[in-house]
Amino acid sequence: MYILSIHSVIPSSKDPSQLAGKMYLEMAEQDFSDLFERNEMRRLSKLIKNGIGCGLRVLKNSNQHKIDAIITGTGKGSISKIEQFLSDIDTYKETALNPSIFIQSTHNTINGQIALKTGSNTYNVTHVNQGMTLSNVLSDAELFLLQHPDALILVGVFEENTEFNIEIHNSAGLSGIESDGSYQIKWGESVTFFILSGKSTPGKVKITSSKTYTNFNDSNHWESLIKDIKLDTSKINNTAFLLGHNNAIELNSYYVDIIKYLNESKIPFKGFKEVTGEHDTAGGYAIDLANQILTNEVTFNEMFQTENVQKIIIINHFKDYMCHVLTLELAD
Repeated sequence: MYILSIHSVIPSSKDPSQLAGKMYLEMAEQDFSDLFERNEMRRLSKLIKNGIGCGLRVLKNSNQHKIDAIITGTGKGSISKIEQFLSDIDTYKETALNPSIFIQSTHNTINGQIALKTGSNTYNVTHVNQGMTLSNVLSDAELFLLQHPDALILVGVFEENTEFNIEIHNSAGLSGIESDGSYQIKWGESVTFFILSGKSTPGKVKITSSKTYTNFNDSNHWESLIKDIKLDTSKINNTAFLLGHNNAIELNSYYVDIIKYLNESKIPFKGFKEVTGEHDTAGGYAIDLANQILTNEVTFNEMFQTENVQKIIIINHFKDYMCHVLTLELAD
């Protein structure tokens, strides 16, 4: 699968302390005013605007006016509007509810609006499966391209956060709060959209492999992952890794054997969640970052202190029971 065009919306700062007391990295609201009617900009939530705008921007940048499928994914969807709608149900006792809030709370709103704006009546689906969402989206896209080799697919993943959602994570013990009140896990949000083609396209980045490892807390699965990585890195020189660790605890537990092998083999690696924070579909931005590195939009020296990176492997875990491994290369 070849990436013809890609665009992301990410947090404006890497430091939660700079975000007016927010407990997560809040994504910026990009200027998509050229893609919306003025009244739409006023009514839509930030996630919906960023999601629709990101998808339309990718289409505009690639000069693609016709797509054959829209496949997106989200771990939790538009949770700010879900929270608002549930609150309104209680406040107004299930009367006089605003339909716009309900519509924006559904997971497939972004897909539907992109389809309406582009006049697309083709295959259109949203996958919702927490940390496995991106893997499901790419598997669906791959199957579609096998059935329709000439197709162009608009693929996207999107996620937002709220203070209430972070409180739920904290209560469930998922944030690893220190005794001094600091947050071990840095939560965040992002949107990424890209166009996939099944046709060989020189100069574009190709997704050559997408693998999912389940029962990730089982040592046998770690051994299987390390074995596959060793085999993969032996096939090509100048490989670099993007890792999904969020803090030192994850770095020294989930990724300790991987990093040991990478250090011994002198293979460069870097974390990507320092930019996006932790959320279910953060791997979408890792694809964007890998695409930038392989196409020289980001200099190799700046990212990895090495030159001529030909292949990037993305490893991203979800909690302690799933790991998604993606391999990307620049097409000849």
